[in-house]
Amino acid sequence: MDELILFSNKPTANVFKAIGFLVHIVNDEEELLEILKEKSKNVKIIAYDTHFNSFFNEYAKKQKDIYPLYLSLPLDEKDNGKALSEMKESIRKSIGIDLL
Repeated sequence: MDELILFSNKPTANVFKAIGFLVHIVNDEEELLEILKEKSKNVKIIAYDTHFNSFFNEYAKKQKDIYPLYLSLPLDEKDNGKALSEMKESIRKSIGIDLL
């Protein structure tokens, strides 16, 4: 269960427990940082609400290992378009072509 972690500021994110995520409902970036300091070395994916995009963009830049992978999830309907655009851009940068 410690291979998949999800961070959100919305209690509705608890639904991700059903597919194996360890869900943390957090209020601010300080709380995020405390939990990340204690995370297991076995973590493969850290998913997070788009509310925390700026935090994780900076945090991921400091990473030296291939894992964990960071995945932004739009948990608000208003964030769907933005998240899709970011995902498309990320894929384009990774492989050099537009897939979506």
